[in-house]
Amino acid sequence: MTIETVVIDVDGSVKVATAETVKDWQEIVGGYIQFLQARPRSSYGGGVDIILNEEGKLLDLPRNDLAAIVFLNLGGNLRLGDWIAGPVAFTGGVDEAGETVSLSAKMIETIKLMAVELRPLVSPVQCRDN
Repeated sequence: MTIETVVIDVDGSVKVATAETVKDWQEIVGGYIQFLQARPRSSYGGGVDIILNEEGKLLDLPRNDLAAIVFLNLGGNLRLGDWIAGPVAFTGGVDEAGETVSLSAKMIETIKLMAVELRPLVSPVQCRDN
């Protein structure tokens, strides 16, 4: 199944991408994958998860503060002092069978808009204009 995702890279660029296999996700994040839940699926709307590089910090990948701020604004949690390293893919969470699903068209637009609106809060050295 093809899953539609929004990817926020460490330079602040935002793009819509698709993935079908674990290998596709690994290519997007540059290594082994880890899932973090921002918002669970419910009857009133779709969920949001992020997929990131499980070893991003160990590999000394650059911080991705824009993705972290978007993640937090969508309801995600990070421990105090924690950060996200490397590219991040936002997904529509998981379905009843535990399978990752696409973001809704509305959520894709919401995440893209949030990234634009929140970009000024991130160091200009990290993000470039798109």
